[in-house]
Amino acid sequence: MKRNVILLLMLTCCLSFVFANRSARNARTQTGYKIDIDAPQLRNQTVYLGMYFSGRLFARDTALLDNRGRGSFQKNTPLHEGMYAIYFLNNTRVIDILISDEQRFRVQIDTTDLVNNVFITGAEQSKAFQNYVKFISSQRAEVERISQQFEAALTGEDSIQAQEERQEKIAAIDRAVRAYQENIVQMYGNKTLGVIMRALMPVEIPEVTAENDSIRQQKEYLLNRKHFFDNINLSDPRLLHTAFLPQKIDFFMQRMVPQIPDTITTEAVRLIEKSKGDTLTFRNMLTNMLNLAVRSNMMGMDRLTLTLARDYFLAGKAPWADSTLLANLEREVRRVQHNQIGALAPNLRAETLDGRMINLHDLPQDYILLYFFEPSCGHCRREMPRLYQELYQKFRENNFLGVFAFYSHIDRDEWTNFIDEHGMHSWTNVWDPRRTSNFWYFYDATVTPSLYLLNRERKIIAKKISLETLDMILEAEKRRNQQ
Repeated sequence: MKRNVILLLMLTCCLSFVFANRSARNARTQTGYKIDIDAPQLRNQTVYLGMYFSGRLFARDTALLDNRGRGSFQKNTPLHEGMYAIYFLNNTRVIDILISDEQRFRVQIDTTDLVNNVFITGAEQSKAFQNYVKFISSQRAEVERISQQFEAALTGEDSIQAQEERQEKIAAIDRAVRAYQENIVQMYGNKTLGVIMRALMPVEIPEVTAENDSIRQQKEYLLNRKHFFDNINLSDPRLLHTAFLPQKIDFFMQRMVPQIPDTITTEAVRLIEKSKGDTLTFRNMLTNMLNLAVRSNMMGMDRLTLTLARDYFLAGKAPWADSTLLANLEREVRRVQHNQIGALAPNLRAETLDGRMINLHDLPQDYILLYFFEPSCGHCRREMPRLYQELYQKFRENNFLGVFAFYSHIDRDEWTNFIDEHGMHSWTNVWDPRRTSNFWYFYDATVTPSLYLLNRERKIIAKKISLETLDMILEAEKRRNQQ
């Protein structure tokens, strides 16, 4: 429930800010926009103007075309610069267009070919982008033609030579596309088309030399990761109005970044800092990274939530965040701040069945499983006997695994009856009837069962996992220790 609340708040707040904040800016420049549509095949139909924002398409205007197929999108306030789309016929036919500071132009559409038969007049950058779309389409067709041309030869006696010729022809097309893109960037610089085209171009990494392929590949990977966003100004709000930026960010965070919570957190903060030059880009990036954290099922990703909450939201660097969101994040910080993966597990002093006081860290086993439970919890009743019979008995030999089974309530009869019922006397059973250990403060034991696996140094190496996952982790640790 907590995750859903945070996610809903973050998803809704950013888009509302786009229109409120940019409308205030646009009110100072009452130039407006007027986009004339000339589409004879769409006579008497409604066409739509959609705005890309954070990878999604939002309706911004509609136009009912007359019996000649003519009409206009028109408002008194200008559009945000970036990528838009004209769509029609149940939203299945889409034409991407670029909107720059020239917002009075004509679009001629022949629906028989929505790439080559779309013509723009009156806006230089919009026209240049449409020409680029046509060029890319022609180059893709050429690649397809070359592939078909060499298809038979690739399986014949001269297959190696044919493959080389095919690759060289396709490489020549790649160079032509690159040259076309570079020419646009040179011509338009920091104008909208130049910024978008530069962002579309892959970063060129210098050739890496190394003593073997493995080291060379590792160096290439690190360089690509470091320079992945060199062509993209993450603080330019025009790039928010594109379909490709979210895809690039998702690819980077999911494919380029090792899926380790600490590394993910480091790279997320790096991207947030790069987006700080504009309020909207900063807010959008911070929102996306928090959503990444709360959506993830990866163990340890609460580190990212904790970092963003502490360093940005609760530090007053996100003034748009309302009291509900801040309260949710503050509760989340309290819940996870003392039990992070890799951190020293807070020691707990609790009472055993025979009334002795014992410390969590004093258990002699190499690994300790701290397990919070309550017998009235149905999941606990199912899982705890399995834990005792299938895992504890399996890994208890040679002092490898100890269990600190912590009863979280204060009904002694309920506690002892449950232990007796399932014969769970061999591991360490504890409780805290006087509530002196503050276990609920140091560990997120509000939901049971809740488990934490500690290593020899009493650092947390796993938490909130299934018994099946726990079994695999213990097997891996046992093999590692035997090496």
